[in-house]
Amino acid sequence: MQTTDFSDISYQLDSDGVVTVSLTTPERKNALSGLTALELYWAAKHFREDDNALAMILTGAPDLQSEPTRQAFSSGGYFVPGIYDELPEEVLTQIDMTDIAMKRTVLEFFACDKPVLAAINGLAIGGGFTLPLAVADQIYLSEYAWARLPFASLGISAELASTYILPRFLGMQKAKELLFYPEKIEAQELLDLDFSDKELKAVETDTLHKNITRACDAAELKLRRAAQSRGATSKDGRESVAGGQDAKKVI
Repeated sequence: MQTTDFSDISYQLDSDGVVTVSLTTPERKNALSGLTALELYWAAKHFREDDNALAMILTGAPDLQSEPTRQAFSSGGYFVPGIYDELPEEVLTQIDMTDIAMKRTVLEFFACDKPVLAAINGLAIGGGFTLPLAVADQIYLSEYAWARLPFASLGISAELASTYILPRFLGMQKAKELLFYPEKIEAQELLDLDFSDKELKAVETDTLHKNITRACDAAELKLRRAAQSRGATSKDGRESVAGGQDAKKVI
């Protein structure tokens, strides 16, 4: 699947090497379907394999019909009958209906050695919160962001490795509190719990983009200097070129 084939998400690579992946179904609060999971898998794969892509921002597309306080990163799983009826057969066969925990997608992100930043720009419920928790290296919040882990009230197990990650991140007792009592977690509490690196006002992706661009520029400069240093001791400079390319893949 190519990035131009995506319908539940968008994939944009800019000239600075920053990829912005947006969940683009605001009419359903960017809820995650099997198709969304498939497209996120392919987005992670394209990002990982593209040497021109250096960092990713994962966010939710804004709902232009809603107030800032009612925006959504993602409202979690989307399990509505008939949502796949009009999908082409070649796409439908790629969706594993048994993989509701998005294991394939998460493992593809795990295999990526480039930074992924999540910009949570509104509500993040269930999988809408455990997704960035599982795949993002850093999480940033808008001032209107909030989260809820409703699994216990729905009688289902928490997913996307959250029962593994949360106890190691928060400690067993706090993790059980959040999972057993699915209360709304406001942005300030998420910050206090160290879920987020920072709360950002207004257009958070713009601020993240500037930070990422500076980091990429600094990393490229270090690579060039390292390559020049290795080239001075190499007979023909080929070692420096190979070393620079290997290092770039780690950024």
